[in-house]
Amino acid sequence: MTSSIKGGLQTTVDVSSVYFLFVAGDVELNCILSGKELPCFTLDQFNCYQEEGVWIVYTGVGAFNSLCATHAFLTNYRPAGCFHLGFSGAHLPELPVGLPVIADKVVAFSRHTKTPDGTLVPRKILIQKNNAQEALSDLPSDRALYTKLKAMLKKHHIPFETGIIGFADQFNSDISFIKKIQEVYGTLCEDMESGAVSYIAKRYGIPVAGIRIISNNELWKSPATGGRTGFEAIAFERLRAVADILIQTLAGRDVCLSSTSNQVCGEKADETKEKFY
Repeated sequence: MTSSIKGGLQTTVDVSSVYFLFVAGDVELNCILSGKELPCFTLDQFNCYQEEGVWIVYTGVGAFNSLCATHAFLTNYRPAGCFHLGFSGAHLPELPVGLPVIADKVVAFSRHTKTPDGTLVPRKILIQKNNAQEALSDLPSDRALYTKLKAMLKKHHIPFETGIIGFADQFNSDISFIKKIQEVYGTLCEDMESGAVSYIAKRYGIPVAGIRIISNNELWKSPATGGRTGFEAIAFERLRAVADILIQTLAGRDVCLSSTSNQVCGEKADETKEKFY
């Protein structure tokens, strides 16, 4: 059953030990929920599914939807922390589909100017706090949550990468543009929602971190298909596995993966290295 709330601080609900997980696409949401029947309520037209210790907020695709959803929930609630989780397009040819990328920080690569010779010049992100503005070059992940994500994936032998995630309210498939963004910003991948969640969380002083699963790589062609790789089964399996581990870890439960999730958890991690693939 879904209940509806329209604004107003929910002072009777203590979420100080609850983590919010912001998810954009219906494909991602269905993958994460995996058919589970969870209590659900709607706040300002955004659905929230309640797991023990974790609320999964369905934002809808794109920066503006994600911005509105995150603002609605963080205006009304003060959780222990926030995570953004979903798919992401690779910016390096060596990043395989299905690889999780933990955000060291998020950069808004759409915020740039161009010199006459076409060089991209990044612009700062302005965050309004009371009567002052803070200018940031990027939106760093909370270090405690970032460390928690790394430890979590290492423990369960999930290969991953860490680095910069790019954010823009657009789909990019132009290989020359992707290469230029990567050269200027040092990005590993891009999505359309991580910056919105990070921006609002930063504005409200809520710890935030994120993890994205590589869903497509325009820079690499699959030998199996002869075409560009995207949204193969491994991407969905890896998202489901990461979500299962994250939710159960945050809830303080022993992690018990579904048989499907467990299929992607058999690789032994090298504890001495940052790269595991």
